[in-house]
Amino acid sequence: MRIMALPHVTGYEVLEKIGVGSFSIVYKAVSKSTKETVAIKCIDKRYQKKSFADDVVNEITLLKLLQHDYIVRLIDFMWDVKYIFIITEYCDQGDLSNFIRKRHKLSEAFVKTFMQQLALALRFLRSHNICHMDLKPQNLLISSKPNLQLKVADFGLSQIISPHNPAELRYAGSVLYMAPEKLLHQQFDARIDLWSVGVIMFECLFGRSPFCHLTTKQITEFMQKKSAYRDSTKYEHFSTMRKSTICIIKVQCSRANNI
Repeated sequence: MRIMALPHVTGYEVLEKIGVGSFSIVYKAVSKSTKETVAIKCIDKRYQKKSFADDVVNEITLLKLLQHDYIVRLIDFMWDVKYIFIITEYCDQGDLSNFIRKRHKLSEAFVKTFMQQLALALRFLRSHNICHMDLKPQNLLISSKPNLQLKVADFGLSQIISPHNPAELRYAGSVLYMAPEKLLHQQFDARIDLWSVGVIMFECLFGRSPFCHLTTKQITEFMQKKSAYRDSTKYEHFSTMRKSTICIIKVQCSRANNI
C-alpha cells in the first residue's frame, strides 16, 4: 500500500490526515505563527472539471462572507501548481456522522442542542439568501471548545437564491438527504435545506437515515408515487420527541408526493 507524503503548506506544520472526501483530503495542522490548530482541505486541481473549480471558488467566497458561531470559520486559503488549500478552524470531535456512529444514536439532549444550533446557522444563511444545498451529517462538524458546538461546513454546492436569482437546476448532492424537488429536477427554493434537517434529525435520534434501506432508484420512485412513508420500527414506547420526528418525516414525504 502506497503511503502518501503529507503536503507542504506554507506557514503550517501538517500533522496527520483526518478525513478523505471524493475530491479532497483533510489534514490536521498547526499554524507556525499563532500555534492555532487548524484543518486544511487539500484539493487536487489537476484533474478536475471546470464545474468543480467553480465549486471551490464558491466555497471560499461564501466562507469569507459568513462569520457565525455555528458556521465553520475560514482562516486562510492558498494554492500551488498542484493543489488548492482551504484552511479552517479545527473541530476536534469530527463530523456528525462519526459522532452518531460512535454512540449508535444520540440522546435527546444532544439532538435538541444540535438542532437549535443548526437552526440559528440556517436563519443566518437565509438572511443572506444562501441555500446550503448539501446538508448532511458529513458536512456538519462538531467542536468541544469552549463547549459542544455544531458547525455547518462544505459550501461548495451552495447558492445565493432570491426572487432575482433563482436556483440553478443542478443535480448534485447526497440523495439520502436531498429534497424531492431537487431529486425530481423540479423548481425549488431555500426551503430544501429544511427537508435535509428533518432527515438529519431522524438519523440523530435513530442512528440511521429513514431511507437508508432504499437505493437511489427506489428513493426516486418513492418520491414520484403517492404513497405514505412507512417504517418498520415499533415506536409506541418512544418519547414525544422521537414520535414527532417520525411524524415530520411522514409529513415531508406526504408533501413530496403532492409536488
